Amino acid sequence: MRDAIVSNMFTIGWIGMLLGVLSGAAIGLFFHREDWMGGITAFAVA
Repeated sequence: MRDAIVSNMFTIGWIGMLLGVLSGAAIGLFFHREDWMGGITAFAVA
């Protein structure tokens, strides 16, 4: 029983890390567009 719980926790952890990497890559790939989430101009100091 304990081995199944530990195995599930490892699986959930790796899935979470993979989703984090994929979401970070998506944000990084599209951040150069000015019309997507504010783009680079969101950090411009006026």
